[in-house]
Amino acid sequence: MKKILTIILCSALVMISGCDKYDFDQEQFRKEVNLLSNSNLVYDRQVAELQQGGDTLFVVASLSGSQATDEPVTVVLQHSDTLLRAYNKSNFDINKARFAKYLPEECYEFPTMEMNISAGSSKAMFPVYLKNLEKISP
Repeated sequence: MKKILTIILCSALVMISGCDKYDFDQEQFRKEVNLLSNSNLVYDRQVAELQQGGDTLFVVASLSGSQATDEPVTVVLQHSDTLLRAYNKSNFDINKARFAKYLPEECYEFPTMEMNISAGSSKAMFPVYLKNLEKISP
């Protein structure tokens, strides 16, 4: 009986000391900013869903990690011809008829290219105003 009681007490001691809250208070992952996209790393939306005169899309910048940030993080977007060329090469190789292209500048507007992910938050939403959609074909 004494052995059983000793085993139970040792088991209880292990269970109580095994759950250390400290591990869950620490950041488990590296903080990185990313743009939300689909599985092909493209933010897309069907043309049928767009309003006729113009519409607003949101490019979402997200902050990874297991804990909320305790200070604001500045996110700056920039155009990259290199990324567009790499995307076209990897998806369409030499089939130039299928290459992704930039929209004409009169068809969209980024009101801001810089935003903050505020402390305690994990995302910032960049609005993209689409306009003059009748100038482009679906």
